[in-house]
Amino acid sequence: MKHFIILILCATFAIKASALDQCLILDIDETLVKNFMDLEFSTTGKSGVAKYIEQKKVIDSIGGHYFIFPGAKELVHAALDIHKFKIKFFSAGIVERNEDLIQKFLASFLPPDIIWTYKLEGQFEIFSRDHLRRLENNETLFDFHPLSMRISFTLLKKDLTTIGCDLNESVIIDDDLQYSLRGQEKNLLYIPSGFSPQDFFEQNYKTLKGTEQWFALNHLHYAAGILWEAMEQAKSNRNSLTEELHRFQFNFITGEYDYNEVSKYPFYYEKGLRILSPYESSTPGNTNQEDLPLLERSPVPRSYCPTPPIPILPIPDPRERSPLSFMDDSDDEDQSDLELE
Repeated sequence: MKHFIILILCATFAIKASALDQCLILDIDETLVKNFMDLEFSTTGKSGVAKYIEQKKVIDSIGGHYFIFPGAKELVHAALDIHKFKIKFFSAGIVERNEDLIQKFLASFLPPDIIWTYKLEGQFEIFSRDHLRRLENNETLFDFHPLSMRISFTLLKKDLTTIGCDLNESVIIDDDLQYSLRGQEKNLLYIPSGFSPQDFFEQNYKTLKGTEQWFALNHLHYAAGILWEAMEQAKSNRNSLTEELHRFQFNFITGEYDYNEVSKYPFYYEKGLRILSPYESSTPGNTNQEDLPLLERSPVPRSYCPTPPIPILPIPDPRERSPLSFMDDSDDEDQSDLELE
């Protein structure tokens, strides 16, 4: 009996150890942080970025200084607290830079003992350039994400199956399509990029509301909004998280992803701000409810009322009268008389 119990416990442990995680994978560059050169900021009268490092707006790490996007810390906090995701970081950067940068990022809002406890629970794994999957010789261009070929070409991909993630329930937040592997398109939560930290430091960023720069600056609030909406819809519809996320980002009429269009829905930014606001830290530069863009409220996103597929009509038999014909019987008779003549 004793041996039987031990066998059951070992089997249970093995099942748990082999179970795949529901992961939230975060890209680093252009997603959590933005690398930039030392600049003379006219509004401060000081040289460099020492002031912003002290305020924890900027991280000094290998390769330069890194501006922390608003909502980055709150998103990690909320994902750990609300949904119990396994947080992983995946960047094509070198391992030394990634580990140093993420350690300093986490230390900017979490105490060392909390970080250590989370790591013991399997949180905060870091994957770098060495973990990218290189396409083999027998794999062709069709193994790329269909949109990545429009931007750039790389043989290196972020393959989520190699880092212990359940593909049905895991999401990667990334600004770069070229690292997405074909077959994992539904796992990608694409965010807009292109924001310059200098624009943030040298002017009142509230004047950017409604512009491309504003959307790019607050892309993590958008990510939180659409991610939580997908989780709620998945629970309500008893569907997988990735299927709901795919439904939000995919245009079923054109057969393509509408990343740039969907990322401009104020609804998702507002939802993200509501979700992350309870986790706001003392880091200056975070947005709040009053900083929402003064845009006309957009209609309900297309994803909430998906257009039904266009019906395929049967090909009419030419020997039979088409039910769609606009000709009446008299026209048919006249036409037959002309043909006889």
